[in-house]
Formats: sequence, C-alpha cells, structure tokens
Amino acid sequence: MTKARRFHGKWVALALAALLLTAGWATGRLAVHPLEIVGVVSGIACTLLMIEQSILNFPAGIINILASAVLYFLAKLYGNMGLQLFYAAFGVVGWVHWARQGGEEPLRITRTRAWEWLLLPALGLPAIWLLTLFLRHTGSAAPFLDALTTVLALSAQYLLNRKRLEHWLVGLVLVVFSGIMCAGQGLWLYAALFGFFFVTCILGFRAWLHAFREQDAPAPVLALPLES
Repeated sequence: MTKARRFHGKWVALALAALLLTAGWATGRLAVHPLEIVGVVSGIACTLLMIEQSILNFPAGIINILASAVLYFLAKLYGNMGLQLFYAAFGVVGWVHWARQGGEEPLRITRTRAWEWLLLPALGLPAIWLLTLFLRHTGSAAPFLDALTTVLALSAQYLLNRKRLEHWLVGLVLVVFSGIMCAGQGLWLYAALFGFFFVTCILGFRAWLHAFREQDAPAPVLALPLES
C-alpha cells in the first residue's frame, strides 16, 4: 500500500466515524453534546495533520479550540476554557511561524534546547500552584487537574510552534491527565479522544524522530561512470 493510499484512507475512516457519531446523536442513541463530536473529529484531524507535518493542523486545531471552549465552560472547567483563548493566539502565531519559516521546504524539526527544559518547569510549576488557588475560588470542578492540564497544554503548544521533537512527549503527559479530568466530568467522548491522542503521540514521536534523523543525514553521493 502506498503512502498516498494510507493517507487518504485515514480521511475516509475519519469521515465515516464523523457520520456515525452524528447519526448516533441525531437518533438519540449517543447521549453527547453535538460540540463533542465537532471537537473529537477536528481534534483527530489536527493530530493526523500534525504527524504529517502539515501546516493545516493549525486551522483544524482552531476548530477544536472553539468547540472545546464551550464544552469546558459547560463542564465548569474554567481553566481549560480560558486556555482556549491562549491556544487560539498560540495557534495563529504557530501558523504564521510555520508559513514564514517553511517557504517551499517544510520547517525543520529541532530538539528542545537546554534552556527551554529549565525555563518551562521554572515558569510552569509556580503557574500550576497559583492557577489552582485561583480556580478554587471560581467554582472549577477540578481545580488542580484544570490548572495542571492548562500549563502542560501551553508548554506543548509552545514546543509545537517551534517544531520541537519533544512536544510529543509533553503531549503524552498532557493527554493522560486530560483524559482523567474529562472522565471525571462525564465528557466520555472527549475522554476516549484523549485515549486516541495517547496512541497518536507515540506514533507522532516516532514519525518525527525518523524525519529528524533523515533531514540531518548526509545526501548520498552518486558515483559517476568512468570514461572508457
């Protein structure tokens, strides 16, 4: 099976899944908010495009952001609701950065710098503590998980915008806690989505690692035929 066929097969499967979910909701057999379906489908599309290193992951992600903002508000997860505003801004910045830096060639995958590994926890840990305290006074249904996933998501988005390989590893931690948080609030379709994201984070890391190694590999030298 060629790469093109596998690529198109993913989108056919996603379209069929979207139709089945919509039919289940329309007939009353699937007790979910319709925006959960929008969020799940756009979230999967965003991740698939991210693995393919396609710049279209950003507009797909923005659709997911809008749906998620409403759902988190309804579930009283105010930290993650507010996070969507930052996500939208980061998404636009990342979209522009990829477009400007990529040119005709895709933006190169890079490793996270040592100073970034120091800076992100230095800013993130106090932010989690302060945000947890704040969310306890806003009626958040899960203040600590709300704060933790908010900070992890911002860190992962920053690394994605810079096209850092390790953004997938931060994403792995994020989806575990996000799945627990959503399951606790009865957002079962979103909880299942984060289970899917866990698998795609592993696949995405492997795909990007392979691409990272290939982009830095020396070009093969072609031997010229000897003149007789």
